[in-house]
Amino acid sequence: MFLSPPKIFTLSFITLSFLLLLPPTASQSLPNSTSTPTPSTPCFCTTYPQIAPAISACPSLTLHNIHAPAHSVIALTSLLPGTDITFSGTTTFGYTPDSQFRPIEISGSGVSVRGAAGSVIDGGGEMYWDGEGSNGGLAKPGQFMKVQITNHSTMSDLYIRNYPSHGINLAGVKDSTIQNIILNNSLGDAPNNRSNGLSAAHNSDGFNIGNSANLVLRDSKVWNQDDCVVISDSSNVTVSGMFCSGSHGLSIAGGGSGTGHDTSNIAFKDSVVTNSTNGLRIKTDFNATGSVTNVTFDGITLEDIKTYGIDIQQDYLNGGRRARRRMGFWLRALGLGILVAGLWRGRWIIMYFVEMGAVVTLSLRGLV
Repeated sequence: MFLSPPKIFTLSFITLSFLLLLPPTASQSLPNSTSTPTPSTPCFCTTYPQIAPAISACPSLTLHNIHAPAHSVIALTSLLPGTDITFSGTTTFGYTPDSQFRPIEISGSGVSVRGAAGSVIDGGGEMYWDGEGSNGGLAKPGQFMKVQITNHSTMSDLYIRNYPSHGINLAGVKDSTIQNIILNNSLGDAPNNRSNGLSAAHNSDGFNIGNSANLVLRDSKVWNQDDCVVISDSSNVTVSGMFCSGSHGLSIAGGGSGTGHDTSNIAFKDSVVTNSTNGLRIKTDFNATGSVTNVTFDGITLEDIKTYGIDIQQDYLNGGRRARRRMGFWLRALGLGILVAGLWRGRWIIMYFVEMGAVVTLSLRGLV
């Protein structure tokens, strides 16, 4: 007989190692420029056409109340090394029903991207939301913001709301810090006239981290309808001080086809996941190659989790499970039994569905 636990519990120090079979990553080069500002290339941009000439000329520029017309990317991709970018006022976008379209793209070395006090970046998700996200329905931008910053770059203090599908894609980010970001897709929780009674927003991952190394993501808040943070093909990533609501939790998505799918040395620390479908997840595909090793969850508070507090599975399929595995699994840690007993509340289940050779190690302290 299991005893009912309190509604809120804290996991303090969970270390997970999950081996599959994978290799390493890639690098990127950055442009250089030495042009100087002129009266015809203002560094304080108030219209979309001013952005491109300012990028090539200004070491510091402000984008104020920018409206990007339909099919027009705010492309901050040829930044001078050390450029300082500030979003101020309200940034908006014209209707662009195209899954390959990314409304904002940012790349640079040693750059700083920030939001001014009171600034808002509005993705106009209401124009696209239909309950299906990137799985179908209306065509919609697939990634709202793609970021490839390196060499001690920073991105901070951005308030982003109502993005159409996936939020911020941190792809190829090296030696950089992301902090004090708010992603607020809570307006998409309610159904609309296209979503057949489901939440209007879907596939609205907050931070999708891939092919990145030596990255810190901290002190940020996400209200959404999919993974709060999901990490793949990356190493030496620390995620701390997060608040996640309405999400699928803090996740690792391991493996893929071919080479370059190792994920290692990932730390999730001092964060809260509340009112969410799942709490903590490691999900890999049955046919994947690669590895997920040395993942730590430390000081994570889970509250009002609807399905799984901790979900570790190797038969992951978007929208469900393959219900397939190779032969058996290897699990180490007596903490498993204590954890199951302590968390059981009808649907409080930890699901393991892993292949031969996989190793999962759980070390638990301070479960309350």
